Amino acid sequence: MHALTLGDLVREHARSRPRQLATIDGDVRLDYQTLDTRVNQLADQLAGVGVESGARICWVGQNSFRVLETLLAAAKLGALFCPANWRQSPEELAFVIDDLDPRVVIWQDEEVGRSIDEARRQVNSSPRWGMIKYAAENIYPAEVERCLVPHPAVAECAVIGVPDPQWVQSVKAIVALRDSQTVTEHELIEHCRAQIAPYKKPRSVEFVEALPRHGLVVDYDALDARFGGGNYPGGRTRSA
Repeated sequence: MHALTLGDLVREHARSRPRQLATIDGDVRLDYQTLDTRVNQLADQLAGVGVESGARICWVGQNSFRVLETLLAAAKLGALFCPANWRQSPEELAFVIDDLDPRVVIWQDEEVGRSIDEARRQVNSSPRWGMIKYAAENIYPAEVERCLVPHPAVAECAVIGVPDPQWVQSVKAIVALRDSQTVTEHELIEHCRAQIAPYKKPRSVEFVEALPRHGLVVDYDALDARFGGGNYPGGRTRSA
């Protein structure tokens, strides 16, 4: 038992007692099998944005089952889960995030959205932020990007959220093709539809010669400005 990590323990409980209640948070009740599945999905999404062993994940929000899921996902990746005091001022949060230099910042928008919005304007580090909001569902752009990249015609891609009057946001993919390769918007959308939940697939695809970058990092703000991204949780332009 002493050799098992937290991630190993959840997996073992999911195998040996899958339907036993694992966590309760208000109306949310998760058994071990469901918890392990959700944790694995989150770990995959975090890995997709570069979270690896030793990387830091900053959590800003009150206690909830999402704290446990993020802690366990970090354990499965060998990453460091770093909760921050959600009552801090934007200036204090900006200092903490710069000092921590996390690979990803995750927050609960209802509680700290405005503070995070202000803190994001002040930080000097470059963590990944947030998510796309599609009706009542959350979509992680990294998951859609990881679906598109293996397509033989795709050299690189980025996913943004664009305002949608019915669904809050819809998913737009920006794609650069490999030399001498061709593919249509419809073909890429159907490629995603076959591999991920239908609501996560791009509703539109834009083709570019290359993605804009700050050094090696994709400049998502430039993509938002060019292709109409917006309506992200927290009131800023960019998520993910």
